[in-house]
Amino acid sequence: MSLEKQAVEEFKNNNFNESLQLLKKFIETNPNSYEAYNFLGIVYLKLKKHDFAKNSWEKAFNINANYIDPLINIANLFIQGRKLEIAISYLNKALLIEPKNFKLSLMLGNTYMVINKFEEALENLNSAIKINPNNFEPYYLKGLVYNNMNKLEDAIKNFNLSLSFNQSHQDTLYSLAISYREIKNFVKSKEIFTKLYELNNNYNYLLGSIFFINNRICNWDNYEENLELIKNKILNKKKSITPWAALSIFDSPEIQMINTKIYTDFENTQKKEIDIKKNTNEKINIGYFSGNFCNHAVAFQINKMLQQHNTKKFNIYLFNFKNSHNNLIKNEYKNIKEIFNVSDLSDLEIVNMSKKIKIDIAIDLMGFTRGNRFKIFKQRCAPLQVNFLGYAGTSAIRNMDYLIADSTVVNSSNRQFFTENIIFMPNSFMVNNDDLDIDEINFKRSDLKINDNNLIFCSLNRNYKISPKVFSLWMKILKKVDNSILLLNYADDIAKYNILENCKNFNVPKQKIKFLEYTKSYNEYLSKIKNVDIFLDTFPYSAHSTGSSALWCGVPIITKSGNSFTSNVASSMLKALDLQELITTNDEEYINLAVNMAKDKETLKKLKLKLKNNKLSKLLFNTKKYTSNIEKAFENIYSLKCKNKKLVDLEVDKLL
Repeated sequence: MSLEKQAVEEFKNNNFNESLQLLKKFIETNPNSYEAYNFLGIVYLKLKKHDFAKNSWEKAFNINANYIDPLINIANLFIQGRKLEIAISYLNKALLIEPKNFKLSLMLGNTYMVINKFEEALENLNSAIKINPNNFEPYYLKGLVYNNMNKLEDAIKNFNLSLSFNQSHQDTLYSLAISYREIKNFVKSKEIFTKLYELNNNYNYLLGSIFFINNRICNWDNYEENLELIKNKILNKKKSITPWAALSIFDSPEIQMINTKIYTDFENTQKKEIDIKKNTNEKINIGYFSGNFCNHAVAFQINKMLQQHNTKKFNIYLFNFKNSHNNLIKNEYKNIKEIFNVSDLSDLEIVNMSKKIKIDIAIDLMGFTRGNRFKIFKQRCAPLQVNFLGYAGTSAIRNMDYLIADSTVVNSSNRQFFTENIIFMPNSFMVNNDDLDIDEINFKRSDLKINDNNLIFCSLNRNYKISPKVFSLWMKILKKVDNSILLLNYADDIAKYNILENCKNFNVPKQKIKFLEYTKSYNEYLSKIKNVDIFLDTFPYSAHSTGSSALWCGVPIITKSGNSFTSNVASSMLKALDLQELITTNDEEYINLAVNMAKDKETLKKLKLKLKNNKLSKLLFNTKKYTSNIEKAFENIYSLKCKNKKLVDLEVDKLL
């Protein structure tokens, strides 16, 4: 047996060092064997000697400039090292040699997609389809590209084409179901998720995706059984539900943290540091990162705060993830030094841009909500990184230095379940815009098709936040309060049907349930809310921006406090308004408070008056004071970082 064949056998038996020595001997007598050098690179790769591997592949290519395998191997090496632009240069070099190579076009398409170069990705994937039109994979990858571009109908078309060539490809099925979910075709989404479940019930995040779809359409069959199954999978470190979806079903901050750590691969990542390299008397550069700067709850909340930042102390930059015209954002945010549309940039390009601009404090306004770019913060794009507003839980990212919270949402009982240091804001962590106009549009009860003599309960949270347990509490309340109705948020037909069918289980007439019609503008939405008597909160995902809107409109919220950040947000706002009497701690208190308030019109009237007065006198809706407090926190953590001091929890009201 030749030395080369012996080397292959040793390699197959995982004896890489022996294989290496045999190959070296073979190359001594066969110095022009480009295939031997290519194989030598593969052996070095197995031994994790990457520089030697790359050198071997370069020698192979130098011997035979028409041999593309070493170029592909070098490209894969850079892909593993996340140096994708360099990988692309090697793949393009190989493509010049073999322009009709299906594998190369596919690899290029996929790699361009990962760095958000979507047009280049589509060009290469279309080339792959021309070479082999009956292969499922390029259609699948095109579907992913269109999904990333938010062209969901095109994504669905290509996923279906992919399935026409491979009907059981699991990744395609999952992606297709997600796309149908995002266009709110929940029935079709569930159908495809179910088909995938029959093929592989252990597919990553599938169980949670099905559970979330059922919650979106208020189908609560086997709710507790499936909840327990998801919980057990999380405790066994399995990928069962995304962090965002988990917030609405678990009140355990420990479960939430474990689940998010699985998602971010927390245990296998290392903390990185970036020093602040400038004089401490220079302005602090703050970057806000989001895809929700326009026509979104976060935008409505944060708009005025951004405009009130002290430009003598801070330079404010916006990094916009969404492919929308920056002029729209400029009209909203007058106080911004610069707005960057980074929708077409890769995570690494955004990281490098942030470093080049010398962003000192990078603020993630999205967490794990749709369209997020959490990997930017995982790589670290600034010396200080802050999790704020968009995601009510720990980011479980080693490089996320701070979470903005308050002593209600993060307290002595749950502090250990947050990987960040905490900035404890006084009053509430919730920022609000105290300029919102609720009288611009004058909706009346009659416009909502509700009689003036009805007592209106409402819960305008998204319907996926409604659990069967909470729904049962609402039904008990409706039965005890004559002439009461429950106004719910806009819902699709199947969700409405399921909600009304569930009313039958409690002998509650379906006429007692009303749904808001789709609302075109935020001011119109606020104008509708002000007609409500009492807001009934959901649990464990309490009202966040919706609750803030209700309180701004003078509607008292009855909430139940829990253990997690998520379940205490409404409690945080109520405490800031000195309305602790609206916070309950168990189901019985929740029901009794709602019934008593509804039946005692004088008490309800006094409570609404207190809310009206406290809205003006307390600090929840004082944007100027909130901005001053958060700037104080930013200055403090900036100072700690400049002085190389340990980052610690901060209580803003105790800072000088």
